[in-house]
Amino acid sequence: MLRESTLLPQLQAHVLKSALEQLARLRSDGRDLTMAINFVGSQLQGTAAAVAILDELARHRVPPHALVVEVTESVVMSGLGGALIEALECLRDAGVNVALDDFGTGHASLIQLRDVPANIVKIDRSFIASLPDSEDNRTIVRSIVALGQGLGMPVTAEGVETEEVLAALSGFEGLKAQGYLYGHP
Repeated sequence: MLRESTLLPQLQAHVLKSALEQLARLRSDGRDLTMAINFVGSQLQGTAAAVAILDELARHRVPPHALVVEVTESVVMSGLGGALIEALECLRDAGVNVALDDFGTGHASLIQLRDVPANIVKIDRSFIASLPDSEDNRTIVRSIVALGQGLGMPVTAEGVETEEVLAALSGFEGLKAQGYLYGHP
């Protein structure tokens, strides 16, 4: 419903502003924290959209490296090329981190790794949650980690919720983890 609503751009602007206000407060004591925010395609249309995000960072005195712009495969596939790529390149070139979120769940994942100006890969939780019991998922995760590292991109496992899953991840060198085991959003 929101995609079809005229309220979506206002809601997106409010989420960005609120998140950056919170990040600025959290960083005010000198901690070098980063915040990841999910973005939708309409928020990332061209250089002007990227500049607006960079202006919002400056307004809150948050350095670009403290923001991770997360885009899912559906966002990338709906806007592959043109304006979306321009926005992501502008943000990345300014120091903002760009993450491919929920990686591995769609039909064009390898194209994304090659063509999308991202510098972080986040493996979808559907591969991570059953990692302790699935050799197939371990093979897939191992491959994604190797691809990401080969391209110089840090890789994060999403959806780490149990000690058992964390233990299964211990064999993957250089893999970061996030999920309810560490904290709730």
